[in-house]
Amino acid sequence: MAKELLAVRLVLDAPPEKVAAALDKALLHGDPGSLQKEDLPMPDPILLEWQEFIRQDCTFSSEALRHGAKDVERHSCSLGLRPLCRGDKASPLPLQPFDDFAFEVNLAKRAASRIRVLGRWTSSFEDDSAHGFFLKVEVPFGPEYLQRIQLSQLCEVKRSSVGSELTRRLLCDDFLQQTRHEDMKDSTVAIARLHSFMIEIEARAWAICHGFALIESWRGLREDYPWALKSAENAVAAYRFGSGHSGPAQKEVWPLFDTGRAQSLSEGLFEMLPAVCNKRMELQGALQEGNVEVESFASLLDRICRRADSCADIFRRFVDLGSGRGMAVFTAHALFPFRSCVGFEISPEYNESARLLAQWYVKEGFANGMHVLPDLMFIQGDVLTEDWSDASVVFANCVTWPSTLVAAVARKALRLRPGAVMISGKRLPSEAAVMRGFDFRGEACLGDWTPYAVELWVYQRIIISEFVDIKYQNI
Repeated sequence: MAKELLAVRLVLDAPPEKVAAALDKALLHGDPGSLQKEDLPMPDPILLEWQEFIRQDCTFSSEALRHGAKDVERHSCSLGLRPLCRGDKASPLPLQPFDDFAFEVNLAKRAASRIRVLGRWTSSFEDDSAHGFFLKVEVPFGPEYLQRIQLSQLCEVKRSSVGSELTRRLLCDDFLQQTRHEDMKDSTVAIARLHSFMIEIEARAWAICHGFALIESWRGLREDYPWALKSAENAVAAYRFGSGHSGPAQKEVWPLFDTGRAQSLSEGLFEMLPAVCNKRMELQGALQEGNVEVESFASLLDRICRRADSCADIFRRFVDLGSGRGMAVFTAHALFPFRSCVGFEISPEYNESARLLAQWYVKEGFANGMHVLPDLMFIQGDVLTEDWSDASVVFANCVTWPSTLVAAVARKALRLRPGAVMISGKRLPSEAAVMRGFDFRGEACLGDWTPYAVELWVYQRIIISEFVDIKYQNI
């Protein structure tokens, strides 16, 4: 039994049987695939999310993003799935006790790493079980790479609602335990951060090599190691605006909601806003006004809800914390089959304008024939005292909220059911309980308070055991 430190979960548009076969080829035969290049391909933007960012004139450079990743990649080595580029070579090693397979990967102009497969388990994928491996990876370290450290890793694939999930888990072995309280500039922390980043980049390059389209990339942190948290946050932030955190599956028809209806709703709400409020309220601090754009927010909800597992019951209830004029609630209610949509707003002025808009919303036929009571759709209340634990999707446009309020909401979000999703305008705090309770990825959405896309963090509620069962008692 071993504790899990961090996890990277890639959702792939490919059958799990095909991904498992490629995984077997890489880890049982030392053949992760090859690329006729000198370096790993850095992930290109996935168009649908990238378009959310470039719909307005902005100066963000995808080339700068990829250049930074390549600079990191030059100092890394193989962790087991890295495709072989020009000049690289993989060779089998003599087996030691408990080895299923062992091989060494020599990268051109870099030191070699050694991968030992110490355990494996198979699955028919007829249930929720996984097909995977337990690895020990020796990587070079120190001056002239004369020292070696050992990293323990689980690598497994399982079926998902849109294809398969490839998960790589870094375990808290002896070396990583020593880094828990080290300074961020310490050399051991630097090597740990490097490989915690490359465990994702390598897997993404491997997926590209085998033609597995990447749909989503999730990060999870299970222990409060400062360097691991920073590494995970940087990985998500660096790719938030369009390199694989959310993209389309090939078999998906995009989008699933009615775009014409979304446009009509957006235009109607925009026209009605002046009628329900004399002017844009100039409130300060946490109550500053900011409304999401209907079509952009609908695309975000579409990306999130279509990939949810059936057990998550994702259309159970939509809740907007700090709902303002109600744009997010109207979008969720009009365009998606949520059984309940509600917004909580502490400002009486904002809440009253949302209720007035709700009357227009019903009159214009956007309620889909459902009986809508504005007083129940928009509730004046405190997000910390109201009960939203049964929500399946929670939105908190908390860009202006103080950190203390965000932290309190994050702790309350731990009451959400497994599979529930929270969309946050700010990163949730790095408290151990919060980190263990969620996987997270980046997103983007347009709002009326800025000409640029707004960066968002998407958190998926998970339940994990304290220890990872690595299947074999003798490991």
